[in-house]
Amino acid sequence: MGFTDMIMILEKHSTFATSNAPRMPAHHENRWLQFVTMLAAFALVFVSDAIAQSDSQPLFDGKTLNGWTTLDGKPVRAGWEVVDGMIHLKPSAKSTGHIVTEREYGDLDLSFEWKIAQGGNSGLKYRVRQYDGKTLGCEYQIIDDSKYRKGVEPRTSAGALYGLFEPNRQKHLNPSGEFNSARIVIRGDHVDHWLNERLIVSITIGSDEWKSRVARSKFSEFKEFGLNRRGKIMLTDHGSEVWYRNFKFHPVHEAVHGSREPLNTSTVPGVVIAHYPKSTGKYVGSPGIAIVGSGVYLAKHDEFGPGSTEHSSAITQLYRSENAGTTWRHTHTFDGLFWASIFTLDDAVYLLGTDKHHGNVVIFRSLDGGKSWTKPTDAEHGVLRGGENHTAPVPVVIHNGRVWRAMEDAGSGTVWGQRYSAMMMSAPVSANLLKASNWTFSKPIARKSEWLGGKFNAWLEGNAVIAPDNKILNILRVDYKPEGGVAAIVHVSDDGRSAQFSPDQDIINFPGGATKFTIRHDAKSNLYWTLSNFTPEFHRDTPAPSTRNTLALASSPDLRNWTVQSVVLYHPDAKHHGFQYVDWLFEGSDLIAASRTAYDDGLGGAHQFHDANYLTFHRISNFQLLKMADSTPEYLNRLRGRN
Repeated sequence: MGFTDMIMILEKHSTFATSNAPRMPAHHENRWLQFVTMLAAFALVFVSDAIAQSDSQPLFDGKTLNGWTTLDGKPVRAGWEVVDGMIHLKPSAKSTGHIVTEREYGDLDLSFEWKIAQGGNSGLKYRVRQYDGKTLGCEYQIIDDSKYRKGVEPRTSAGALYGLFEPNRQKHLNPSGEFNSARIVIRGDHVDHWLNERLIVSITIGSDEWKSRVARSKFSEFKEFGLNRRGKIMLTDHGSEVWYRNFKFHPVHEAVHGSREPLNTSTVPGVVIAHYPKSTGKYVGSPGIAIVGSGVYLAKHDEFGPGSTEHSSAITQLYRSENAGTTWRHTHTFDGLFWASIFTLDDAVYLLGTDKHHGNVVIFRSLDGGKSWTKPTDAEHGVLRGGENHTAPVPVVIHNGRVWRAMEDAGSGTVWGQRYSAMMMSAPVSANLLKASNWTFSKPIARKSEWLGGKFNAWLEGNAVIAPDNKILNILRVDYKPEGGVAAIVHVSDDGRSAQFSPDQDIINFPGGATKFTIRHDAKSNLYWTLSNFTPEFHRDTPAPSTRNTLALASSPDLRNWTVQSVVLYHPDAKHHGFQYVDWLFEGSDLIAASRTAYDDGLGGAHQFHDANYLTFHRISNFQLLKMADSTPEYLNRLRGRN
């Protein structure tokens, strides 16, 4: 089947998906999404292979400089030579000149090795073109970090995207005089730089972060710098001796964040928004979703794990869909945001979380639908509480003229869970939410180990919920091992300054209470709903907090008595699969959700269930009508004793 045939099939199914036909049940719709995703993957691979074949001619034949010219299109001058299968630039006080390829390249996966003399400076530029008479492109910086005479800043250091994006802490650079391995992967607007087998730069050209950095750089005068999709490759001459060898093009697969192997998302439930191979050491955390217009959604996640900066200045990524979740594009990178809730109020979009793991409470605001954002700087501009704080992407509710959100004080010790004290933060709806003095924090309540017969290890990740009696509650996840299945209800005063909890009356049975959950009230059904990691009987040999392979839809009339309605996502393996920390919203008769998902990817899968490699989008159609018989087929098969 050819590419055109596949496009026709996709168009046919896209027409069906957007018609006025009745919604499919959740598991059938997920199947349809898998089918479309698989076809899309085939189409992309087809295109990728075509690109790879057109760009597969050697960049360097190991013997000559055929295919390379000077900037004015003339044969390469004397300074550049081929020695022992390497491109070598002789040291010279007078520049010989940069050299460029005769051909242009688009998407690519290029590996090579380089060596620089002591104190030297060079670089490999890609997507090179003319800007107002100057030949420029994005540059993989090649330099002696320790001995360069003019000094080196992070954004001009080896492996950086020169002048714009600095390498992360995974960087390892060999000394001058030794070879380093490099790799540049470009897929559309996404660019990865690798150095010595470590992913050190991963960015999106054209994103808000890109635009901001370009505007503050030496490239600001050049309109649309770096936005072209094709261009030549350049080796730069700054008078330093440098060697290049082992240039190799690899097939450009549908891979995100730089994996060389083909990414396979065909079995992943829902729509893949983002993917991180486990080799990056960065995992997907804190999913969130907001509706900012008709069919226009924002989704976000943060990055955690050994390859992340969660303990210094955490990174959160933002994505946008303008077709009701069918496709997504990356739009913004937040530096200094973790565990954030995304929510809307009037014409504004907010992100409210911490600036790092156990950091300050901070808030960002957008007044243009998520295109540009404020940045917290002080108590007048977005820094709401100091000290050590903990949270998750939990609900934000409006009640009695105030904005309410749960939070935990994390300043009582250093032991996970035991250090968390429950509290609620609130502010008047009409107030400037970026100003710390407008917020009230309830007095924190510490957990006591003797609760639940000495098994009450922690409470955390509370939900602000409006109770049937019109009071504000904080309903928290309880770490209760191994059983799980309980939650805690804290009663918050009307002014938000104090709270009360009775361990005899306010610990309730709650399906999936050992992991993070979100509770929201639906006016139409007059029920409270949640998506949580309910633990089926046949998985209770694993402690409840570690069983996240089952995502259940549950409801309650009063917040104290809960019924599991249906299992909407399931995988039989709990060790490397999970659908967790799901944030969701009502949209008519549907639920739309963003999940921190651990699943197969053709690259070795997730590190473990907790260390998710995907952010995925899901639509649960006609949720009010779902019964256990409507559960995903994988779950029903397991329930019936099938393998």
